Amino acid sequence: MIISAMNLKGGVGKTTSIFYLWNHLPGKKLLLDVTSETNLTSLLLAGRNVGDKNVVSFLSDRYKFNDVVVKLDSETDFIPGTKKLGDLEKRLGTGKNPELILKTKLEKYLKRYTFCLIDCPPHLSIILRAVMILSDKILIPVAMERQAIRDAQGILENVKAIENSKLYGKDIDVSGCYILPTMKKKFDKRGNKSYRYLLTEFNKELILPAIPFCNQIRDSIDEGTVIEKGRGHKQYNKIAEVLI
Repeated sequence: MIISAMNLKGGVGKTTSIFYLWNHLPGKKLLLDVTSETNLTSLLLAGRNVGDKNVVSFLSDRYKFNDVVVKLDSETDFIPGTKKLGDLEKRLGTGKNPELILKTKLEKYLKRYTFCLIDCPPHLSIILRAVMILSDKILIPVAMERQAIRDAQGILENVKAIENSKLYGKDIDVSGCYILPTMKKKFDKRGNKSYRYLLTEFNKELILPAIPFCNQIRDSIDEGTVIEKGRGHKQYNKIAEVLI
């Protein structure tokens, strides 16, 4: 199963969600960073130098799949991101059906894994649409602010456009997308107002249990560790169960 985390707004918890789902989902996993921000890469590699072996060099055919994969543990492989993703986007823009690049390059390797988890860029691009086409489930983290909610709607609109186009042989539709409220503070009036607005804007069947604002989660990401107790841990475990 291929699960991606995306929103057109940054700072909503995409990388955090991928990191925690990695630790809550069973089986063999492939993690993929397709952002130029490379937050997931920094988090997982912690300064480890992998040279130019990354997602761009793989998609550009400079290296084979096995050459760019970093083994994090016995159950997890990782393809790092790079700040040069924009260069690939420019080259893809001149080709035919560039949105199929991930499906074309990755599909045969994904059979090795139970799950593939993809951290996505916070803007609409060829690569983001390529991830939409590849994904079985799309997780849309939404912080408690109106702009994040509007940008989540932008993701759904693009998924609808891909489904309606019938060009890519992809069955995913909006029912394969899930809204994940994040950073919810119990006594934040503005945030709670945004949460109520979120509930009116999306089908309630697509809305997952909210992830609370939690200093422990924030600190764990800074340290590259996972908290194994508390409400945040329990909520991510629930989300993993829903996605499975």
